[in-house]
Amino acid sequence: MKTISKKALIAFCAVVFALILGSCGTDNLPNDGNPSENPGNSNGNPTDNGNPSGNLPNNGNPDDQKPELEPVIGSGTYGDFEYDYGATTIMIKRYTGSGGAVSIPSTIDGKPVVAILDEVFYDYYNNTDKGLTSVTIPNSVTYIGREAFSLNQLTSVVIPNSVTFIGREAFSLNQLTSVTIPDSVTYIGFAAFIGNQLTSVTIGANVLFGNVSSFFIAFPGDFDTVYNNGGKQAGTYTCPTAGGNSTWSKAN
Repeated sequence: MKTISKKALIAFCAVVFALILGSCGTDNLPNDGNPSENPGNSNGNPTDNGNPSGNLPNNGNPDDQKPELEPVIGSGTYGDFEYDYGATTIMIKRYTGSGGAVSIPSTIDGKPVVAILDEVFYDYYNNTDKGLTSVTIPNSVTYIGREAFSLNQLTSVVIPNSVTFIGREAFSLNQLTSVTIPDSVTYIGFAAFIGNQLTSVTIGANVLFGNVSSFFIAFPGDFDTVYNNGGKQAGTYTCPTAGGNSTWSKAN
């Protein structure tokens, strides 16, 4: 049984990071922006109002300017997946399987799967995961929504070079030790990779990190600060020890 909620862990990681950097305290995290206080989900969460990628206060945060997805004109089921569809694209909105190794289809009914919406592999209300140990994301996907893969048992993930947007907390609280962010990605949301065991991150240049009230925390430790203050250079960044206190440097 889980004794502490996933949301509380995310909030704790953010606070620890801010204290390490000597930043302002947690009083500056607004209730309407803190992920632990503002749940949102296109799969029934009433705070989301049907927005497939969630809500954050409009303080210049790119989370408020998400890529436009095609208007939904219907829904359906394909194997263990429930989906919405537009005139030309498919958006996965829920996984109903038993976990393990999962492959997301690249097409359904001849239409490309372009989006993995919020919390597809995470149950917010019950604070439970869907038991993923590995996942194959097709190179048709451009959009990964908020908390899409959060709180599972992923030890590795291949993010295809079709993806441009990774929502907040998308891969948080897994068991990733390394990750490669393809050059196609231009935005990574707040806390997207918090709560993993990362010691290596390969990333392209000029990636924008989401923030909540000026907290830029997409990765553990001081990665975000090192990347941003170093001119957002492409390359591989490493740290000797994983965790919230990890100290990062650019390896190449």
